[in-house]
Amino acid sequence: NGPWLSYGDHAGSAGPLREGKGTCLEGGTRVPLMWSWAGKIEPATTSAAVVGAIDVYPTVIDLLGIAKPEAQTFDGISYAPVLKGEAELKRTAYFNYHPHAGAKRAGGIWVRRGDLKLLRWFGNPNTHELYNLREDLSESQNLAESMPEKVT
Repeated sequence: NGPWLSYGDHAGSAGPLREGKGTCLEGGTRVPLMWSWAGKIEPATTSAAVVGAIDVYPTVIDLLGIAKPEAQTFDGISYAPVLKGEAELKRTAYFNYHPHAGAKRAGGIWVRRGDLKLLRWFGNPNTHELYNLREDLSESQNLAESMPEKVT
């Protein structure tokens, strides 16, 4: 989940992504996810679906054809249909909470809906950042002031 940006001789780079490990920004949250299952998942396919660790268990249950335990509640959703090339992911929004303060800022929470990503920092709850990740993957143009209806 992102490179260490200040780790002596072992510091990494997030390339075009802003910041790195320990932040709510794309350099600290965007991670490639790879699956391989001969005969079940087509090789060399890609998806832009936004998924997280909370989705892995329901996906594995679904891929294996195991019934969901009755007493269990899943916070995540299965993206098995995406892996099998059968359907797009049915998710309205994806939320991520990062409670820890980094070297440059307080922790925060973000929500992603489509191409838009909204961040709220805990150091100042009235501070929001809004980015269109399709047009601005490096999160350099904060749209919060120009799109207050989306922030609300």
